[in-house]
Amino acid sequence: MKWQQYTLAAFRAIAAAKKYAIVGILVWLLIVVAVKLFVDSKETHVTQIKETITERPHDCDFWKAPIGSKECHYEKHVIGYFDKNGNSVHEYDPAVVEKVYVWQKVED
Repeated sequence: MKWQQYTLAAFRAIAAAKKYAIVGILVWLLIVVAVKLFVDSKETHVTQIKETITERPHDCDFWKAPIGSKECHYEKHVIGYFDKNGNSVHEYDPAVVEKVYVWQKVED
């Protein structure tokens, strides 16, 4: 008779654990959704900026003829920020939609 009571108690504990597991999963899902909504609301104010980069020259590469160090390298520099109409604007202007880069040769 005692083993039946223990079995019944075990089944009740398992049923209670399932309830708490389901509640825990629902709470976790609500937290995930709330965080996602918060992050998405912060990202809606970010505009996408198109970046235009010219092709990097290869005349300073080690394996370019003549083989060896050319004692130079190229660095990428921004030459302008433009709005949607192609007009030049300031870097921090919210109307910036395009950033243009060029490669500048630097002697080592």
